[in-house]
Amino acid sequence: KRNEKITEQCRELTKKYEHDGLQCSILKGQGNLLNYPEGIRMRRMPGDIGVWCIPTKDGLDIAVATGNKDVEYVNYRGVNAVIEYARMQFRLCGIDKQPRAIYHHIDAPSIDGTEVEIHFKPSFCRSLIRNRRMQKWFSNHAYECSKNNCRYGFPVPTTSINVVYQMCHMFNHYFHEGIGLRQLMDYYYTLRMWHNDLEEKTELQSQGMWSEGLGMPVMSATEIMAVLRSFGMGKFAGAVMWVLNEVFVGVNENDN
Repeated sequence: KRNEKITEQCRELTKKYEHDGLQCSILKGQGNLLNYPEGIRMRRMPGDIGVWCIPTKDGLDIAVATGNKDVEYVNYRGVNAVIEYARMQFRLCGIDKQPRAIYHHIDAPSIDGTEVEIHFKPSFCRSLIRNRRMQKWFSNHAYECSKNNCRYGFPVPTTSINVVYQMCHMFNHYFHEGIGLRQLMDYYYTLRMWHNDLEEKTELQSQGMWSEGLGMPVMSATEIMAVLRSFGMGKFAGAVMWVLNEVFVGVNENDN
């Protein structure tokens, strides 16, 4: 029941944000549901909603108080547009709160008890050079993810981008908050979905089609590992693969 509730909230949230001028996609969480087999899909334990948002080139016109009970609109662009949009949502809800933005995300008002985080950067690296490389890579793929609508009615990252993003997410969790088997299980099924898309790629290309996101080809394993190594995550990715093989592969074969 909670999965059904949060899935509907994701649909409503992205519809509202897109109407207001943001391009967005749901990160991890409910975006992972379709990666799971039908029989266990709705048994995944859901958490909060993480949504990756970027403004259009024209930016956003945000209503701000003037101090004279009047309201005027200020045009914000880039990261500032997303931050001010989140703060405006609190004002519209009548909540006297100015959420503090950290490097890659800011809180938005919760929806019926479900916490919401707006990400203006999907992830980050501590290394300045690697972080610049990462932000450029994600920025180059933001638009295709915002147009990759899933059957639940909201956009999610394409499978190739998701494989890279969730590895970055686990990398940061490992050092700052800890990592659990739920995240590793999410990644296991994300990899299976990406592998299925990769196997279908040849057939689709022979028909003059691509299998994901706005004419973008599915990335190969070699291409994905090259990206992760450029972020300094090559050895960590190898460790994750070892855990997945030890913990999940045998279980899956027994289930089949």
